[in-house]
Amino acid sequence: MPASIHETYLSNGLKVILKEVHLAPVVSTWLWYRVGSRNEVGGLTGLAHWIEHMMFKGSPNFAKGSIMRMVDRNGGQANAMTSHDFTAYFATLPADRAELALRIEADRMTGALFDEDEFEAERQVVIAEREGAENTPHFVLAEEVTAAAFRLYPYHHQAIGWKEDLASITRDQLYAFYRQYYVPNNAVLVVVGDVSEAYLDTIDHHLGHIPQGDLLPEVIRQEPPLRGERRVTLHLPGSTRLVRVSYRTPPVRHEDYIPLVVLDAVLSGGKAMFAFDTRQTRSARLYHALVETELASDAGSNYHPSLDPYLLNLGATVREEREPEEVEEALLAQVARLRDEPVQEEDLEVAIRQAQAHFAYSSESVTGQALTLGFLEMLDDYRRMESILDELAGVTPEDVQRVARTYLTADNRIVGYFLPTEEDRDAQAAAPAADPWVARYHDAWFYSPARPPTISAETVVRRRLDNGITLLIRENPATASVSMEGNIAAGTLYEEGEALGLSAITASMLRRGTAQHTYQELYAALDNVGAALGISAGRDSIVLSGQSLAADFDLLIDLLAEMLTTPTFPESELRKLCGQLSTRLRLLETDTEYRAQRAFMTSLYPPGHPYARPLLGTRQSLTTLSREHLIDFYKAYYHPQKMIMSVVGAVEAEHVIERVEAALGDWKPDRPPTEQRVPPAEIPQEIVTERVPLAGKAQVDLILGTVGMERSSPDYYPAMMANIILGQLGLMGRLGETVRDNEGLAYSVESYLRSGLGPHPWFVSAGVHPQKVDAAVEAILREIGRLRQEPVPDEELEDCRSYLTGTLPLQLETNEGVAVFLLNLEQYGLGLDYLQRYPHLIGDITKKQIQDVMIKYFPKNRYVLAMAGTFE
Repeated sequence: MPASIHETYLSNGLKVILKEVHLAPVVSTWLWYRVGSRNEVGGLTGLAHWIEHMMFKGSPNFAKGSIMRMVDRNGGQANAMTSHDFTAYFATLPADRAELALRIEADRMTGALFDEDEFEAERQVVIAEREGAENTPHFVLAEEVTAAAFRLYPYHHQAIGWKEDLASITRDQLYAFYRQYYVPNNAVLVVVGDVSEAYLDTIDHHLGHIPQGDLLPEVIRQEPPLRGERRVTLHLPGSTRLVRVSYRTPPVRHEDYIPLVVLDAVLSGGKAMFAFDTRQTRSARLYHALVETELASDAGSNYHPSLDPYLLNLGATVREEREPEEVEEALLAQVARLRDEPVQEEDLEVAIRQAQAHFAYSSESVTGQALTLGFLEMLDDYRRMESILDELAGVTPEDVQRVARTYLTADNRIVGYFLPTEEDRDAQAAAPAADPWVARYHDAWFYSPARPPTISAETVVRRRLDNGITLLIRENPATASVSMEGNIAAGTLYEEGEALGLSAITASMLRRGTAQHTYQELYAALDNVGAALGISAGRDSIVLSGQSLAADFDLLIDLLAEMLTTPTFPESELRKLCGQLSTRLRLLETDTEYRAQRAFMTSLYPPGHPYARPLLGTRQSLTTLSREHLIDFYKAYYHPQKMIMSVVGAVEAEHVIERVEAALGDWKPDRPPTEQRVPPAEIPQEIVTERVPLAGKAQVDLILGTVGMERSSPDYYPAMMANIILGQLGLMGRLGETVRDNEGLAYSVESYLRSGLGPHPWFVSAGVHPQKVDAAVEAILREIGRLRQEPVPDEELEDCRSYLTGTLPLQLETNEGVAVFLLNLEQYGLGLDYLQRYPHLIGDITKKQIQDVMIKYFPKNRYVLAMAGTFE
């Protein structure tokens, strides 16, 4: 056992695993219970997940809602999760406040209140969560295939449970389940971070006095063999056909687990085994066999770690012009190939290296390390964390072929089809396509006066190259990896006319061929070393993102330079990409969240405004874009003077400067950069309501909002505080307390303040039952009105300040987080001393300023309300 890990048992049977990691003043505390949906019986499904919700609804010393508020006030992050095999609760906090997590877990381990009214309110919330999942064809198909795979074993139902059970379970049944399993001798506490062995005494002080429980012998019915293929076909409203092929496979502690992990990596790329990683690799077999051949718009596999035998899954989204039977045949052909032919040594080495690299990436933060340790302890033994990399390295071609022949057989197979009803496919075919919005980053950073800040002019090297590229570097020799983030001002802001999606497609095509390498060669080079390099478009800029082990940084930069300076935009790859996007857009045509987003954006901004344009374009625009369009856009808007890059990790600053200069220093276009300003947009003059009817949806997604401000606006900081109070602080702020907790109208309701170069939107989103839409909108408007009409109470204002000046140590805990932070500092001209100034920026905001921004940006009866779903 490594010297930094301490293991002990308290007198009541609670197992404690403590790992010292002194890289940042952060501690992640996880309490794992050995109970999940596998411990439930027929008619009582969803108990474990429902209890997870109730654990935030009140205990003797923490009233309902106070846990999340206390964690936020102390600059931390908390959440929980339920799986088939376990339930886990975590809080990551600054080290000097980590004891709060122990107080919380000790109080609710046996003292959660389970008030009858709160129980009934949460019933509606859990059902709403279930209905939101039912809106997604992938969830429905996966649920039915899994149910077909297991008849007796409790893995046959999902952790959220069946809706019929959720409607009938009583408070006493739920409480009895809680009292049976929530005891110290059925739990494991994992603590990772800036603590010493002496912290074990603190743990014992808080948790050692809780009496142990009487655990009943576990009775799990054994599942008989399949004895032949099972098939599931779903005919439901939708727009795109899906195929899923699953095989029963052994659990983590089985000797065949690691060879099957490598087999999964051969099929679709290596993944972080214990971090819910679903990434797929473009150089892997399924992508080549199904996406490159234009049978499917996407294809992948996953092998979820489990305590008992579960499933290895393969799946694909069928291209419009192809048939599900063709896709199934192609999937099964790749399975047969694994059985019939040993994997080539080179392919095996790539798969293993990918799996090893992603395991390392997922363990970079203390939160990630605690997750991995606890996950392993629940399913096997935490000590295995030290041997996983060697186990992967020891897998041979013969091992992969053996497990393929053992488990990937026709008699051990379940096949599922999702086939949209033809009338719904036809009815939705002409609908405008949706697009995902750019991922948000909280503008809230960690600051601790007890230690020197990790971001400053003294710790960051900033250099502007001769051709105009701005480079920021933060050395972090304590990690094994390096992260790169960057952007170039060439987003949808720069599109014109009917060329919808031009920015996004140009960005994607940069990766699909250069003067030196083909698309396949580029991704093979990255995948061979477990590295990743992405280029995607946003509203204002295209985003560059890369990650590799430190030894492969030079390769990462060289390939990025090729993509940026010598793209060839191959006609054949453009045709493939447009075909994939067309299928994706068709799938999104029946996605309630995306359709509500598109309706909201097109109603909020005036016609022709770049923020009203769909990022991915439309199915119609894809047919009109040519290679010449892409080349012209690239030549007009890709320029080094508009590029920012940040590099963080196990690198030396001077080496980074030399490598970037060598790779990109000669990029000097013979034209000046093109400038573009964001057009203005006004707050709606009246209430604008848009409804998008979609058949067969269990839940309506709604978005209510207005036009916000530029990131540079003096209104931004008071608006950020107003937004935190409205829909972020604690468990979804005031909106969560009212709409979710008190009235049970939605599982999730949050507010979002987008920021950028122009006036991005400020909005509230929620998923609600069709019959509760009016009540939910009324409750949302009531909370917005309260902030507009009443000054924020002193305690709530102080909570918000504490949250914003003390949170997120997680942001600066990983290389990627620091790289994103540096990029934002440079893009918005915030300065390298921003971290030191930030507490004062927040501390100076007054109640009146918060009230003023609400009056200014959310005046009464002036907003856009967009909804998508089934309204009958």
